[in-house]
Amino acid sequence: MKSMLYKLLGILLLLDLQCHAQTDSTKPDRKSIDIEVSIQGAVEGVFFAPSVSWYRKRHLLSLGPRINLTPVVNDKGWRGALLTYKYFPNLRPNRINFFFSVHTDYYYEPTKGSYSNSIQHKSNEYLNLTVGYGFQITFAKRAYFLFDLGIGLGVGRTRYYDAPNVSSVDITGMIQGGFGYRIFR
Repeated sequence: MKSMLYKLLGILLLLDLQCHAQTDSTKPDRKSIDIEVSIQGAVEGVFFAPSVSWYRKRHLLSLGPRINLTPVVNDKGWRGALLTYKYFPNLRPNRINFFFSVHTDYYYEPTKGSYSNSIQHKSNEYLNLTVGYGFQITFAKRAYFLFDLGIGLGVGRTRYYDAPNVSSVDITGMIQGGFGYRIFR
């Protein structure tokens, strides 16, 4: 009887150790500052988006410029900014980390061009808000790849020199892929 009890306790202990070895770490990655470099594809074009990110517990906040990579006719410069919030429901110290995201981006396109009936085009302004889901794959101690997919609303305004401004609200989408590095942990 004692021998059977010892065997049963041994099997339970072995199963318990095996189960603990297969679970992900629940210790949160408390704070870090990251640099992320990504390429974004959106309805409006393709953008280069470097950013500085601050991570605390399950939340990440990023801020950086958004630079157009798509050639625009009569483009005299492209200016934009991107603010991103990510929430990691399963913490972040795992090799693959899933997250929910909210992207807010603004960009301004000053142009000098004319359209039919000699209407002078002055500039375009866009404000997009997208929500999405993505993941990070850690491939080194502090480096990771990221991928994000989102959908949302975009508000645009086109300004003219000698005609009324035109505003629009559209459904917009965003796909993002990039690289991140934790510089402070």
